[in-house]
Amino acid sequence: MNRKDSVIYDGFELGSDAPVRVIACTSCAATMDLPLSGLLGSFVRWRHVEPALSERLAAAASLAPSEWTGLPELRTRDGFDPYLARLECPRCGVTHAVVLGYGEFQPARYLATVEAIVATADL
Repeated sequence: MNRKDSVIYDGFELGSDAPVRVIACTSCAATMDLPLSGLLGSFVRWRHVEPALSERLAAAASLAPSEWTGLPELRTRDGFDPYLARLECPRCGVTHAVVLGYGEFQPARYLATVEAIVATADL
């Protein structure tokens, strides 16, 4: 994935005026809306994901242990917390796990990035 293309939000903290981004279904290429407004509150928590799926998603998104703390918590390549969003394709019904990164890039400047999109029925 092109680094520039992976940034889906660049600005102040996500608010109600955040845009809706469009991503493509990995199965049929139909467009799916990824609403950024209120997104952080609707994420699937990593601890609720089966270990095999968690490892698959972490590998697809190239997540790595935190270099700052040395703890096993995963971070995106920008050092952001990874989040999972669940999207279902409106055309073919395939469920996708979207791995997103979100964090403060510079003081008062937040970025949201798409790290991976994986079709899965396990989320």
